[in-house]
Amino acid sequence: EARRVAVAGTFNKWKVDADVLTKQENGLWTINIPLKPGVYTYMFVVDGKAWVTDPNAESYRDDGFGYKNSVLRVKI
Repeated sequence: EARRVAVAGTFNKWKVDADVLTKQENGLWTINIPLKPGVYTYMFVVDGKAWVTDPNAESYRDDGFGYKNSVLRVKI
């Protein structure tokens, strides 16, 4: 029921408005962000206020604030 979903992470310096997802007709939110190989941490920002961990992330890392960041490894 979100109206707006963005992704913030190490790849965009945790900017909550830099990468906004698009809601598809099937209800899924998507975005395509070209990333260089490396390890990135990120979270979704729902409606500008709720920080949500990706339930489909390959792994997680403590963020130091009581939550877990999602981890993405981009390979060559």
